[in-house]
Amino acid sequence: MNNKMPQSAGISTFYLVTKKVLLSKIPFLLLIALTLFCLPFNGAGQTRKVNSPTPAAAQKSDQPVSMPYNRILVPAGKVITYGSPQLENHALDAVLIPGAPVLVVEDHTGLAFIQTKQKKVIFRLNLEKDPRYHKYLGTYSGLKVVKIKDSICVFWSIANSGEKASYVVEAYWDGKTARIIRSFAFNREAPAKVALPNEVVIREENGTRYLYVVLNGNNQVKKIRLADGKEMWTAATGAAPFGMVITGNKLFVTNWGGTLPNDTLKPQAGIPWGKIYIDPATGAANNGSVSVIDCQGGHLVSHLRVGLHPNAILLSPDAKWAFVACGNSDNVFVINTLTNQVTDSISVRLSPVKDPYIGDSPDGLAISSDGTTLYVSNGMDNAVAVIKLSYSDRNHPQGVSAKLKGFIPTDAYPAGLQVDDHQLYVCNLEGEGASVKTAKGYNSHHQLATVSIIPLPGRSRLRKDSRQVYSANLIQKAKRSLRAPRKGVAPQPIPERIGEPSVFSHVVYIIKENRTYDQVLGDMKEGNGDSSLCVFGARV
Repeated sequence: MNNKMPQSAGISTFYLVTKKVLLSKIPFLLLIALTLFCLPFNGAGQTRKVNSPTPAAAQKSDQPVSMPYNRILVPAGKVITYGSPQLENHALDAVLIPGAPVLVVEDHTGLAFIQTKQKKVIFRLNLEKDPRYHKYLGTYSGLKVVKIKDSICVFWSIANSGEKASYVVEAYWDGKTARIIRSFAFNREAPAKVALPNEVVIREENGTRYLYVVLNGNNQVKKIRLADGKEMWTAATGAAPFGMVITGNKLFVTNWGGTLPNDTLKPQAGIPWGKIYIDPATGAANNGSVSVIDCQGGHLVSHLRVGLHPNAILLSPDAKWAFVACGNSDNVFVINTLTNQVTDSISVRLSPVKDPYIGDSPDGLAISSDGTTLYVSNGMDNAVAVIKLSYSDRNHPQGVSAKLKGFIPTDAYPAGLQVDDHQLYVCNLEGEGASVKTAKGYNSHHQLATVSIIPLPGRSRLRKDSRQVYSANLIQKAKRSLRAPRKGVAPQPIPERIGEPSVFSHVVYIIKENRTYDQVLGDMKEGNGDSSLCVFGARV
């Protein structure tokens, strides 16, 4: 994952220039990381003063945030910051509790309950404090709130690659506190080292509630009877399933790695468990897909080709259309849920010039209650794209038309999204980077979780926000770099245009995973480092 650290700790810049090659593999690594590293947690909600352990209202996010890769963020709205300064905190996914001003956020080590009017964390459910699940971490997505009789129940997915079973956990929320009341176990199946549950759906069918869960590691989706945990069926999906929605009697599942390979003559490569078809030039997945599965028997209905690295999937309010965010194609595909056909593709690119090196990485979706505005988290842009939608008859080939209206700035790498009639709620996966300094310096595992609460912008505000996003992402500089190289230009360390000469013949890039510049190279006099933070100096 692109861990973002203070200026003197900019060791992850390489990720920006290799995104198009590596992004299809990055979320696999993120999910593994979320299951490998189990750290204790005892932080509560707090403002941007990171050393305060007590809940408080968030500050208005008007102040610039300096990131380690020559970017300045000015996140819109208000940002709620919480977590222990000594630990790694990521806000992953979120859902609003119906009928209550409360947002539930799935983070690295549990759940945060945020009062949306007061804009503060009012309760933290910490897995670290539960002896049954203290080794587990929340997976990338998979969070649902369901009212069962008079109870508000929260379901989400947790995993640990060192354990045989992964779980979907159910917690009860009484309006003030939450407690885990039961869980559903899912065992790994070879060659997977962890079942890795992700998206969950709770649905009532003929008076009986069922749990549907995607198992990213096992390449499966399961249907479980909620009352007693009985498995109804298991269905095979494509490679590394991730997102899921249900409409009518059909289940739509996104597959990160596309179709499972069955032709040994086509180029293939390994993902954490198993193989996928790849582009031989990049080594990344060469297709993405959506599996359509019958809800009653678990039979495969259809297999749809979409863009690269499909992740989040969302239904329109009338469930006639499904929107699929494709992180490595920088677009959103539209599926007609009646005909099981892909009808449209909506670009969410920030730059009008297609850049082979840096993309936008859409990875989260939300839609207005009337279905006319689609919000898309563009992770690499540190922004949310705002798209105006209009619909014609669902059987018409051009059933959905879209216009990109602008962008809203956020903290680093927005992911899970929610929206109501007044505000947008954004889980910032990388927050403000590893900005917490300890006795050993900065570490990529020491960062706070942040959640943005943003008033829905009007036309003039959206124009202003869009200008901020363009400026922060250096769009004009990127455009100049793609112009034809000039002749007779003097060599520079970093040429202004691709193809112009550099003073360097070769660059050797040394990566020490999860370590900062200061920790590894802080004692080099040639660099702008802090030698007091160097823990891997000449003696090492």
